[in-house]
Amino acid sequence: MRIPQIVPFFAALLAMTVVGYGGEAARGDRPLSVVDPSTQAQVASFSRSHALVIGNGDYQVKSAWIDLPGVVKDLARVRTALERHGFTVTVATNQTKAQLETTLTTFISRQAGQEDTRAVVYYAGHGYTRGKVGYLVGVDAGNPQNDLPGFLNGAYPIQSVKVKAEEALARHVMFLFDSCFSGSLFVPLRTGPGDYLLAKARDPVRQFLTSGSANESVPDRSLFCDEFIRGIDGAADVIVRDGYVTGSELAVYLKERVQQRAQAEGLNLHPQAGTGQPDEGRELGDFIFQVPGGTPVAAVSQPPPAKVPTAGGFDDADIDRQVAAQKAAKEQSATFQSALASAFAKAEARHSDADATAEQKRETWRRFLKAFAVDDPLSAEDERLRALAQTRLTSIRDAAPVPVPVPEAPVRPMSGPAWASATGKDQYGTWADLTVGGVVQRMRLIKAGTFTMGSPANEASRDADETQHQVTLTKDFWLGDSEVTQGLWQAVVDNNPSKFQGADLPVERVSWEECQGFFEKLNGQVRSGGFRFPSEAQWEYACRAGTTGAYAGDVGGLAWLGDNAGGTTHAVKTKGANAWGLFDLHGNVWEWCGDWYGDYPAGAARDPTGPASGSNRVNRGGSWYYNAWNCRAAGRDGSEPGNRFSSLGFRLSAPVQAGP
Repeated sequence: MRIPQIVPFFAALLAMTVVGYGGEAARGDRPLSVVDPSTQAQVASFSRSHALVIGNGDYQVKSAWIDLPGVVKDLARVRTALERHGFTVTVATNQTKAQLETTLTTFISRQAGQEDTRAVVYYAGHGYTRGKVGYLVGVDAGNPQNDLPGFLNGAYPIQSVKVKAEEALARHVMFLFDSCFSGSLFVPLRTGPGDYLLAKARDPVRQFLTSGSANESVPDRSLFCDEFIRGIDGAADVIVRDGYVTGSELAVYLKERVQQRAQAEGLNLHPQAGTGQPDEGRELGDFIFQVPGGTPVAAVSQPPPAKVPTAGGFDDADIDRQVAAQKAAKEQSATFQSALASAFAKAEARHSDADATAEQKRETWRRFLKAFAVDDPLSAEDERLRALAQTRLTSIRDAAPVPVPVPEAPVRPMSGPAWASATGKDQYGTWADLTVGGVVQRMRLIKAGTFTMGSPANEASRDADETQHQVTLTKDFWLGDSEVTQGLWQAVVDNNPSKFQGADLPVERVSWEECQGFFEKLNGQVRSGGFRFPSEAQWEYACRAGTTGAYAGDVGGLAWLGDNAGGTTHAVKTKGANAWGLFDLHGNVWEWCGDWYGDYPAGAARDPTGPASGSNRVNRGGSWYYNAWNCRAAGRDGSEPGNRFSSLGFRLSAPVQAGP
């Protein structure tokens, strides 16, 4: 932070570029080619490089946030450095929360919208960490200590930045936060030997670097900014010395140099590094900077001579420490791998023990995955064994906590919906089964009613877009008791795009637009279907099931989320149901809704269906990858209709009048 009780930070978000929405663009865009020195073959190329540099220094609430005069100089220095590295740079200053949302969204869709792109976003300004939630502070934010609603109305959650990073189509995206910030919000960054440079250059990546850990203080004169510029200009090219600086090399350099300089000035800074959502192989890649004027990879046959140390750069002692650190890392890796192999062998023995109960076996694998969750950057064996452990855990189904409904013999519908293969009643109410190609999707009748939508101002981790208001739904509707499974999707459209494969797993990596095609085919296969997405109001009404808290019950018993999912989706209906017999509305995968994402109405609403237009469609419920606060009943998010993620699926809804 830059002042004692408020944790400010200086975030450099290496991802994307903005043109034509209030920022000033400068040319610097040029192609980048990476060539294998042993074969002279090009192994990776980038046609464009874009950077968005944001600076917040002139804050409106002076009693809450001091102005940051150093931001202006830092922006100019960063802009010049990135242009020197071939980036087209756009500068945006003094952004409110709403402007941050617009700036980032526009940049993601325009400048970071093509695969062969390197994207960099640099934010300088105040930041704040509240509990485990980090925020970029808009210039309109209030004081979080005595005006929490005012703060939340002006603060932009880091979680939203992470989502936007995943929405970017650019192959390489890096975020740097020059501030005290919790590294626990990101997956630990894999840093490995430099000889993996070329292979990593081919693969996508979302990388995050911060100048400090939680509860540390960043000075207004930024050490991180100094070393970031020095690092990409060549000081960080110390592992391979090939004229390139990778994100991993930059992370090692910044951790060393910022900590050294901070200690010399009596400060306490411990830079952190991490990655975003591990999807589409993105954790495998590594961001690439080319050292200006450096020797091209194609011309390197032998390692170049050591560079003469410059003031503030690495000296021989620095390199000695680097070598010692790498040696220690190899020793730690060997110890880790030995313990890993031993623990896996014991878990396998328990798994094969005929006397062990299913729950005992599940607990053994859970403990193994928890104990060895940290990635070893020097070996792939831990990844292989974690994947095997997850497979073993998933295979043990008979101990899963599946609620047992009151048995009731199905009957052929007489007055039920025309699409139903069977109907009945149980302790949750009326149900009807939709059957396609032998795959059954149970639908629940949700009765009309009135409820309070949104969250109260004192709900932990709420966002400003959750303003409470009364909503009346005047019509009954049908809603799937689970997310649409891969089995049902395949029965309707005869393909399966999901990352995590399994007939009973929720379908994911399906865009809002692709779901429209699914609905069209499904409604063409059944009588009087009318199947579609639920509205956002219908979704929250059903999720709450008459409750008023953040969750419809104990979230651990209802939801597969980041704390318990083990890095994957799970079969639907293997957690508990809410009071209306609906499963997985909290967690497993986010769910598309029919509405455009936008502000709630100012007052009470009847049968709302969202704004008439927009750029993002609503996502609800959180997922296997996210923390519990993302899974709250009132939690909202949005994504462009064409986007696909392994954490995003949907469930069916249908009007009651769709029938004879």
